[in-house]
Amino acid sequence: MNEDSLGETSTVYLNTKNWLKEFEYIKVHENDLNEVLMNYFCVHRMYDVASEFQKETNVKPDMPIETVKLRYLIQDKIMNNKIEEAIEHINNLDERILKKHKDLVFYLKKQKLLKLILNNNISEAIAYSQQELAPYVNEKPSLISEIDDIMMLMAYPDFNSDEAKKLIQKLEKKKSTLKRIDDIILNYYNVDSESTFEYIVKNAFFTQNILSAKYPCSIPKLKNLKTGYIEYFEQLKKNKKKKKKKSEKNCSNKKKGNKIMYDKSFEDNSRDFNTAYDEYRSM
Repeated sequence: MNEDSLGETSTVYLNTKNWLKEFEYIKVHENDLNEVLMNYFCVHRMYDVASEFQKETNVKPDMPIETVKLRYLIQDKIMNNKIEEAIEHINNLDERILKKHKDLVFYLKKQKLLKLILNNNISEAIAYSQQELAPYVNEKPSLISEIDDIMMLMAYPDFNSDEAKKLIQKLEKKKSTLKRIDDIILNYYNVDSESTFEYIVKNAFFTQNILSAKYPCSIPKLKNLKTGYIEYFEQLKKNKKKKKKKSEKNCSNKKKGNKIMYDKSFEDNSRDFNTAYDEYRSM
């Protein structure tokens, strides 16, 4: 790629041909690609896929493969309000996680309290609050507001009312709690919560946007990751179709013109070429 120095007044010559030429010199090793994929499967708790992929490629995952399975089970239990089972799985992974982050246990148990109230098990909810959540409030008084918000639900005769739904939505913190737990586990194994693949894609979009905005360049641009839409190649296809249609049209016009020529008399054709009739006769 021909470039001057990258100063403020520099001119960078970028075009599709040069851009694609640069890719010829880039070597991407299959093992590197496999590691990126394995990292993605592990970060997103895709245990079955990661397990099969490990067998096929012999790529070592960023964490023990069983940890990926445990993280998946923790997710499943939390999302299905099986809080005690979720806590058990976390402790099986490492008891120090919940000992160090006691507020996580509080938020997990708060979800169970919410479920009891929504199921109209009021007496059981009050007992559970006193036995399971009060100790955390005594240790950290600022958590009392979290309990008060849940108890407010008891004032609503109908949980399907708009106000009740808004409060329930505010109290539902399963996803945010799950993310915190998952991030802590990933950090325990020195794995970033954002997969390498996602990081690469974000940087690709960022770089192409910067290039397009700062320099007058024409390069292939990834427009839609989900569909794999690349602007240059799609435009190339459109241009080829246009050229083909234009060529077919020209060919059709040429044939039509020839037909008209053949249908005309000799005298008419001579006039079309601005040649005197007598000159043709004399030949």
